[in-house]
Amino acid sequence: MISLRRWQQHPMLRFLLLWFGQTGSMIGSSLTGFALGIWVYQQHGVVSDYAWVLLTNTLPATLIAPWAGALSDRFNRRTVMLVSDSIAGLSTIALIILFSTGQLVIWQIYLANSINALARACQWPAYVASVPQLVASTQHNRANGLMQLSNALAQLLAPLIGSSLLAWVGMPFIFSLDLLTFGLALVITASTRFAPQPQALEPTTLPLLQTALVAWREFLRYPSLVALTSLIILSNFSAGSIEVLITPLVLELHSVPILGMLLTFGGLGMVAGSLLASMLRPPRRLAWAILLAELIGALAMLLAGWQPSIIGLAIAAMIYFGMLPWGSANHTSLIQQQLPNALHGRIFALISALASLALTMGFVSAGFLADRFFTPAMQPSGWLNPFFGWLLGNQPSSGIQLQFMSLGLLTLLWTIGVAGWHARKAPSSEQA
Repeated sequence: MISLRRWQQHPMLRFLLLWFGQTGSMIGSSLTGFALGIWVYQQHGVVSDYAWVLLTNTLPATLIAPWAGALSDRFNRRTVMLVSDSIAGLSTIALIILFSTGQLVIWQIYLANSINALARACQWPAYVASVPQLVASTQHNRANGLMQLSNALAQLLAPLIGSSLLAWVGMPFIFSLDLLTFGLALVITASTRFAPQPQALEPTTLPLLQTALVAWREFLRYPSLVALTSLIILSNFSAGSIEVLITPLVLELHSVPILGMLLTFGGLGMVAGSLLASMLRPPRRLAWAILLAELIGALAMLLAGWQPSIIGLAIAAMIYFGMLPWGSANHTSLIQQQLPNALHGRIFALISALASLALTMGFVSAGFLADRFFTPAMQPSGWLNPFFGWLLGNQPSSGIQLQFMSLGLLTLLWTIGVAGWHARKAPSSEQA
């Protein structure tokens, strides 16, 4: 058996141990968030309450991002991770006590969710920025692929396991499981040795928000990197839109079991894409790997809109959701390669906030555009039907199919534009 000391002496094994603890904590938190939303709806039967549970689980992290990233660059990143996990664990303990005494009310759930979101906002950039302190540069892509695998597992397992646990053993067990994973992550993080953190590039007396602006201005000095980041943000917008649109599209054409099967295929695609990034040799040119991932994802969206058969949608789901983590892992590696590590916390916090905002905009806009624009316009008497009816038919799903194809076409054109600009304008230092 390999001792803990032996694990800590090998950089990649040391990261794997840390990753195991953080992945368990992430899955535990996702289970709690998913189950809490269902429990609130079952108890109150009000959709807006359920929506607020989801909103308080994401919005605070976006709002605090500039300060959160600056904290992870100014202070010891392991300490930031430990404090963040401790705060999240304390909020879970509070929920357990309130629930067991029958005093848990809706505003307390909102507050606990907000605290957890704030803790995650501080923990995540510190975690990502610590990768160069834990593994060699040749292992960055593998480490980033594993971090994408954590997200994929959390998204795949939370609905599958959370609903079953809620029905069989209830919220107290889910809370306890979440607390157990927090404890495991704390112990592992506390026992993991990080390499010395690079010295800050600006005076430590500078206010946190100003230090965030310093990092963002440095980021803007790499226009090709900014352009590639815009593709990642666009892919989050598309992913949010697809998450809203896939249910009505499938239910119009197929059935609820088929919908469940396709969502599972999408989750398996995310796992496969994450494993691909973590196991394969890193691409020699990371920028072109990102562009390839976006190009393939765009073609998958076009396929889903054009051929929404069960086979067509299954293939599109596997490919599209497989490309998301692969592109994101390469993008993270590219930033770690080109920007000083002293700025990574602030840069990753900014990108995470913009990606989260784009995902939310996708959620909000997709339904509105489907109901008010695409579906009416593709009716037999609609103004878009003469142009696209021959391709998509006159069925009730035609509007959403066109919306899928529009997202794919937008991503395709944006990717081609960024690729052309990158090939012509990017300096050799950005041609990675």
